[in-house]
Amino acid sequence: MEPQQNTEKENSVAKRAAFAGQWRTPPLPVFPTNNSNTMMSTTEINTTTEPTTTTTQQQTTQMLPSSTEDYVKALQEAYLRGAEAAAALAQQQQQQQTINTATSCPEFATQSSSVVPLYPTATPLVTTSTTSMPPPRSLSVTELYPSAAEHAPPTHDEEIKRQKRLARNRASARLRRLRKKNLVDAYEAEVKGLERILQKLQTHVWGHPDSDVALLEALSMERGQLELTGTQRHQAALEIVQQQVEFLSLLQEMMQEQYILYQVATTQTNEEWQELSQLLQLSNEQKEALQAQAAGWHEEYQALQTVLESLQAMRDNHWLWNNGVAEMAEQFMQILHKNQVSKFLSWADHNWDALDELDFTCAPSSNQTGPVFQFGVDSMPTDEK
Repeated sequence: MEPQQNTEKENSVAKRAAFAGQWRTPPLPVFPTNNSNTMMSTTEINTTTEPTTTTTQQQTTQMLPSSTEDYVKALQEAYLRGAEAAAALAQQQQQQQTINTATSCPEFATQSSSVVPLYPTATPLVTTSTTSMPPPRSLSVTELYPSAAEHAPPTHDEEIKRQKRLARNRASARLRRLRKKNLVDAYEAEVKGLERILQKLQTHVWGHPDSDVALLEALSMERGQLELTGTQRHQAALEIVQQQVEFLSLLQEMMQEQYILYQVATTQTNEEWQELSQLLQLSNEQKEALQAQAAGWHEEYQALQTVLESLQAMRDNHWLWNNGVAEMAEQFMQILHKNQVSKFLSWADHNWDALDELDFTCAPSSNQTGPVFQFGVDSMPTDEK
């Protein structure tokens, strides 16, 4: 029985020593009661291992729990105190926050006592300062659940709007593709038509009677005439005539300058022409070339002079601007299509000799034969020259 009692005593002594080591925790921090955050005093706890002696004096000075249930009760009481103190502190800070109506930044300079480990150590422990918890702050839904806010499920109205927007985008894209396709097809058809006409013009042989049909067909294409009023048409005609007059005037000046060279090369009696020939230092070959070119100069100059005088008369007398001519031409052009107008101009150009025989002042008698007009390509006379 003695060995059993000794073992029980040793177990009880070891238990008490263990309880003594675990129960040596620092005192609970004193929470501040005023608005200012006070620094909690920290103490240094020097724990040293003491010999496990079972004396009556140690049992009387240390009030240790005698059983596990007492130890659990003590812990529950400590936790309850801490919860009450934390609730009181949170309520006090909340009241202070409502009074100040401003969110204060946490003071990271506050300190709290460190926690002593469960098991005692042989060396003394020095407490370290740590920061206190920041005051509680209400968080928004986006801060609590950022992923849910970013990927929130769309509502029914938003889904309907999105579907309508997608439908409009698809329809507009379809129209753009169709418009581009139609433009490309139209351009390709126009280019092919121009290529065929250009090929016909390139293969045309001037003076050959069989090529007139292809030439008239190529020239009867739509020339893109603009819809012009009588005044605009008259102004355009005057501008064209003025441009032709200016061009022929320049050509006349050039021919007059060339005429001086002809005179230098052909005239041998005039002293002035001889002096000019010496200054120019013309060789015999150059003089012969100028004499050969001077043969048809007079005819060309006279033809140029005739055309220039005609254009000047058309410009000064307001060609085709007689009373009623513009109105009659306007009414006639309105009943024709653009292609028909182009063909009519080609027909008028071909039948210019018959149009010149028309008498606008007096109508011919029934016994006289009027001018004969030719319609169609097959009935056109061929050039026998």
